Amino acid sequence: LRGTDTITAAIGNSSKSIQLGVSPAAIGAISFTGSSVTGSSIVLRGSGGLGRAEAAQVNFRVVDQQNNGLAGVDVTFKATTTTGGLTVSPLKGTTDAAGNVSTVVSSGTIPTPVRVIAEATRGGSVISGLSDTLTISTGLPIQKAMSMSTSARNIEGASVDNTKATIMVLMADQYGNPISDGTAINFVTEGGAIGSSAQGACVT
Repeated sequence: LRGTDTITAAIGNSSKSIQLGVSPAAIGAISFTGSSVTGSSIVLRGSGGLGRAEAAQVNFRVVDQQNNGLAGVDVTFKATTTTGGLTVSPLKGTTDAAGNVSTVVSSGTIPTPVRVIAEATRGGSVISGLSDTLTISTGLPIQKAMSMSTSARNIEGASVDNTKATIMVLMADQYGNPISDGTAINFVTEGGAIGSSAQGACVT
């Protein structure tokens, strides 16, 4: 029981009271309300930084059959996969006054899509909700997935200065996924000069 209401009826100097038990409101639904990351992806474990996170908070809301938030409801969480050591923590939470509850998904070491299942039980009924897909992708660049090309392979240099060629570098992680935007690349050259006076490197 959620509590007890006292109902009193009175006529003149006479009155009569009864106790009426009030049951908790039944759960109507558990809905996904969003995550803490922009877009829908986080990076592989150990590859965070550059504005990319290795974990995402996943938020749900529990409502009754009139769409009012339900407080004090225990909700359990589980992931649709644990590939690569992906984790969900905490595995259990309790809704706040507005019916909100959340958990955190932390990436593993293998790219995979994942969803979080939130589940609650009240009055013998089990209600569950499913988050949107979160993608675990993008690790650190590796040597075998790096290539470099130039707009001109043999530029004039004996008696001519300031002839320029454009250098392009492509990089991917161990799974062939393009690395995160904003990754810094530093260059070293055996002759001439590379980069600019403002920046001797570039970012993806």
